[in-house]
Amino acid sequence: MDYKNMTLTHKMMMKMLKLVLEKKKEEELSKEDKLFLETFGQKVDFIDKAYISPLIEYVNALS
Repeated sequence: MDYKNMTLTHKMMMKMLKLVLEKKKEEELSKEDKLFLETFGQKVDFIDKAYISPLIEYVNALS
């Protein structure tokens, strides 16, 4: 996610989500919620390229 390149609509949606999460108690937050709050406003990449391997293997098996 790159907040600087988001449209105004998407920025507003993310801000609303942040406000909702901030109202929750700490023990109610999931790992993803905590990570979202920690990285809010930053440029972050949550992609794990290891998950593409099964897809590549599948495509290679087709040919």
